[in-house]
Amino acid sequence: MKKTNLKRVLAKSTAVLLISTLALTIRGSCTKNGYLIKDFAVTAKTDQQQQFAQGKTGIYTGMIDIANLKNLAKGLQDGMKVVPVNKISNGDGQYHIWSEGNGVGGLLAFPKSEVESEAELKRLLKFVDDLIDEEVYMYMTGGIEGVHYEIDENGAFKKIDQDLWQADVQPFSSSRPSEVTYSLKDADPDKALANELVKENEQFVVLDPTVPLDSATANEKGTELEKIITDATFMYIMGQIDENGFKEAVQNWKNAGGNQIISDYEEAYKNSKS
Repeated sequence: MKKTNLKRVLAKSTAVLLISTLALTIRGSCTKNGYLIKDFAVTAKTDQQQQFAQGKTGIYTGMIDIANLKNLAKGLQDGMKVVPVNKISNGDGQYHIWSEGNGVGGLLAFPKSEVESEAELKRLLKFVDDLIDEEVYMYMTGGIEGVHYEIDENGAFKKIDQDLWQADVQPFSSSRPSEVTYSLKDADPDKALANELVKENEQFVVLDPTVPLDSATANEKGTELEKIITDATFMYIMGQIDENGFKEAVQNWKNAGGNQIISDYEEAYKNSKS
């Protein structure tokens, strides 16, 4: 596992320390030039995908959606070429990818109010474990072979009918306990490349050591403080404030409780190592 620096890598509410103003400047330039939609902050992800597919924007954040973007563009931009990019440097010659939640996409919890006995808990855990069985995983991921997907001569996974897959399989796909238990080779070379780049991110991922730690200040007003940085980020990208304005927001975050959150996490981190 890569070494982590607590002073630089903080919890979600302290994301400001991970934001590169160079990256924000690049994104701001893309917005100014029309490559990104100007109202991206209030535009649903599905609407962003539609606008990209229609040629109204030229940059979309989220390379894992590359196959869906190409499918949406059929009949609108046939032959559209999509280039996935995963490497952005802040100017120090190195690449950095912030792993929100250290790669954990969510938690599965069983409340005591609903699961009253150990036997019932074990029954539910067995059910979840069965969902990760390879056969069940493939049903929830691809559907029925020959109906929703096929495996080509190169051993690659390919959806037969995207609309049918979305109607029959996607609801189950989003309910899988794990998305990475088994790896599938994608028949779409662009999607395969995007998958490789996601894997490559592990080489320069910035992990967050505060994920298992606790901060009373963050618990009390972390969401409120996070809004300071979120708003400043959008305003910076949209050209409503400059770099000095963004730095001022950072200072406001610190003064409003951010410094205390840093201290809380540093103390909790120190205690976890003792």
